[in-house]
Amino acid sequence: MLKHWKSTLFFIHCLLFFLVVNLPLALLLERVELPPQLKIYQPDGTLFRGGAGQLTINQVTVQNVEFAWQANCLLSLQWCYRVNTPQGEATVGVGPLAPDISLTHVDVAYPSEELAAFIPNLLVQPTGTVRLRSDKLVLVDQKPQAIDATLTWSGLGVADGSESLVLGDYLATISGGGDQLDFVIDDANALVQVAGGGSLRSDGRYQLDINLSSDDVLPDRVKSILELVARPTGYNQYRISQQGTDRRLQW
Repeated sequence: MLKHWKSTLFFIHCLLFFLVVNLPLALLLERVELPPQLKIYQPDGTLFRGGAGQLTINQVTVQNVEFAWQANCLLSLQWCYRVNTPQGEATVGVGPLAPDISLTHVDVAYPSEELAAFIPNLLVQPTGTVRLRSDKLVLVDQKPQAIDATLTWSGLGVADGSESLVLGDYLATISGGGDQLDFVIDDANALVQVAGGGSLRSDGRYQLDINLSSDDVLPDRVKSILELVARPTGYNQYRISQQGTDRRLQW
C-alpha cells in the first residue's frame, strides 16, 4: 500500500512539474506581482523559454526581448536567464537568499542619440554608438553593489544640422560598488585626446579630473565646446577639474 502511494505521489509531482514548465508566460504574469518599475508587454512562451514584444524598466524601453533559462546557475544558488535583445545580450540572475540581481556577460550597444534623450539640457547633440561590456554587475534594491565594466563610445561626434564632426573613439573603465564608483577615461587615437578619471558617491557627490589635448589644429566648433566645459591650460590643452553634489546622481 505504501509503495502504491509513493508511486502516486511521484506521478503527481511529475504532473505538477510538467504543468508549471508548460504554463503560458502570460498566464503566469497575471498571478505574479512584478516590481512597479518593470512592465512586460506581449509576453510569449513559458517560464523557461520565451520572449516579450516590449519590456520597460524605469522608463527605458527595450523591444523584441527573448530569454532562455540557464540551468547551470543553480550551482551558484541563482535563478538565471540568458536575455537577448536587438541591442545586445546579458545573463540576468536573481539570488533567492538575498534581494540582489546580478548581470554577467553583458554586451549591449545603443546609438548615442537615443541615450541623449534621457539627459536634459545638453549643450550639443552627440553622435556615435555607446557599448557596455561587463563581467559583473550586482544590484541590491536597484543600487549598484559591485561593478566591473567597460563603456566604449565609438565614433563620438557632435551633430550640427545635417553635418556631424567625428572626434574618435573613447573608453571608460568603471569599477567599485557600495558607496562609490570609480572610473578611468581614455581615448583610442582620437582627435581630442583624453586622460583622467573621477568618482561618484552614493550621496551624489562627484569628482572629476580630466586632461584634454590635441596634436592637430582643432576646428573652431570643437574649441568652442571645450572652452564651455573645460579650462584652457595651453595650446590645444584643456582641463576639467570639478567636484560637487548632484542629487540626480544619488542611489
